[in-house]
Amino acid sequence: MALAGEFWENVWENAREEGRKEMVPLLVKALMDSGKQEPEIMTYLETELGLSKDEAQEYY
Repeated sequence: MALAGEFWENVWENAREEGRKEMVPLLVKALMDSGKQEPEIMTYLETELGLSKDEAQEYY
């Protein structure tokens, strides 16, 4: 049973990562369209989404 739980944890983590790759660029665009500037967006990506500075920069 432990293997099944571990399997589903891995599936969930992969799905979350794929969802992030699709959703974060849309979020960045929406923030830009609403008039937010780069420093505000970068701070949001880092603090609210838990991205590193490098990850946030890639999405920006």
